[in-house]
Amino acid sequence: MIGLRDDGYHLIDSEMVSVSLFDTLEYEPASGSALDLSIVDSFGSEEIDFNICSVALDSSNTITKGAALFGMGGHCIVYKRIPPGGGLGGGSSDVAAMIRYCTSKYEPLLNASELSSAILRIGADVPFCVGVDRAFISGIGEVFAPGVARRDKFVLFLLPVHSSTPQVYRRFDEMGPNLDSLGELGEFENDLESAAIAVSPILGRYRSALTDRFKRVPSMAGSGSTYFCNGDFDDLDLRAMGEVAGAEWSYVDFGDDGLGAVLAVSVQEVHRSDLD
Repeated sequence: MIGLRDDGYHLIDSEMVSVSLFDTLEYEPASGSALDLSIVDSFGSEEIDFNICSVALDSSNTITKGAALFGMGGHCIVYKRIPPGGGLGGGSSDVAAMIRYCTSKYEPLLNASELSSAILRIGADVPFCVGVDRAFISGIGEVFAPGVARRDKFVLFLLPVHSSTPQVYRRFDEMGPNLDSLGELGEFENDLESAAIAVSPILGRYRSALTDRFKRVPSMAGSGSTYFCNGDFDDLDLRAMGEVAGAEWSYVDFGDDGLGAVLAVSVQEVHRSDLD
């Protein structure tokens, strides 16, 4: 965080990377009608509740707002694998998918400048999700400097904790970055981390448990609750610990720490050229 605008939006200095964890949208378009939206839990997890029911299905949903820019409705099913409140941009990437689809099929109701402004109002990170793979981000999220594709690998730790972005930003405004309170920092510093932990102290307990388990301080994604480390399962010795249940995912049990299990997911940086 590098500043605050008069309208309350925060100015950021950040890096965003697209990775291979995604939701799937199944869309049956219809012009001039409301969008009937439904969410399906596609985590396949019986041990962890990612609170999918917290996702709004009315006109406040980002996907509905994106379709409305083109006067479109119909029916959309979202097969959810990015946890809500995880700091991974799931809602923003979902509406970006809807906008990309509608752009390829229909005329928007707004001119190009108005459309860009409307997309930014839906979410500051939506412009990145619409058309950028990896970039250094500034402004409130709308200014991009392309990053160098490195094909990085990450292990995401998806926690059964919903982190409210508005609450985290409000707490950040009250306390500032306060990174000294965290002790040793992860590879990627995040000014919002101390505020996120202040809002949801259990995040600090998970941070300590992950550090103890893997001998590496994890970094927080966005406003939380997801933590991540560079590398793959082998780099973290997850396979050696016998924790890996699948090629790309694993439950990590923290029962001895009085915490619920987390879902570790092995992902890699992806680019739109991979999808062509």
